Amino acid sequence: MNINEIDIEGTLDNFLGKIADYKIIKKNGYEEIEFSEHQANIGFAFGYSLDKELHPAKFEEIFDKSKITLKNLKGEECEIETNLNEDQIQHFKLLYYVCYISIFCPNKIKKFDIFKSKNLDEFFYKSKNEINIIFRSIKKSLLE
Repeated sequence: MNINEIDIEGTLDNFLGKIADYKIIKKNGYEEIEFSEHQANIGFAFGYSLDKELHPAKFEEIFDKSKITLKNLKGEECEIETNLNEDQIQHFKLLYYVCYISIFCPNKIKKFDIFKSKNLDEFFYKSKNEINIIFRSIKKSLLE
């Protein structure tokens, strides 16, 4: 699959849907996903960090097991609770790396033949060891 075809919003929605329950609501005749405030905050942190072009290494620095610490537009620190388990944290960071590289460094990631779907759904069915191998490989490609 062409790396430029990754659906970042779909990838994030997919992740958020896997970490907790959500509701399907009808709006204007269409079904939409309604995430909890917790899921929305995590999604916001992801999108905000991409929008600010926050390097994935810096994203890892602001992220710990229980919270993400961001700077708002005024430069003040804001904390977002995550309550993710270790596997979810690793997936979240991996997805951030992949999305960041697909936007800002697409030539560095084109060599990977691991992307099978636009929303990276296949990552959720890999073992912790497989995810760690992919994660290290993608991190390394960003440093080259």
